[in-house]
Amino acid sequence: MNRKRTPKQLRKMWAMLADIAKTHPWAEWLDKDDWKIFFADSSTSNLTVEEMSELLTRMRTWANRNGVKFSDEQGLTWGKTDGRAKQKSGIG
Repeated sequence: MNRKRTPKQLRKMWAMLADIAKTHPWAEWLDKDDWKIFFADSSTSNLTVEEMSELLTRMRTWANRNGVKFSDEQGLTWGKTDGRAKQKSGIG
């Protein structure tokens, strides 16, 4: 049985889309919802874990080729509920 995509994968997708929308030269024309259509062209709600993983990989590959830097590459991580970036703690 193929499991449905996880909440963590969904948060990661929206975090990546937000970073792309903020940093790509097309940022003034496209928001994160437009970028979702660009990458997924359909609903992601029925994707399996594997399919969502493939989508995230495609997004990262495209972003790397187009000069997008993700927040998680700058010492940030994404919050569980609100999607805002938080500085990683070096403690613990």
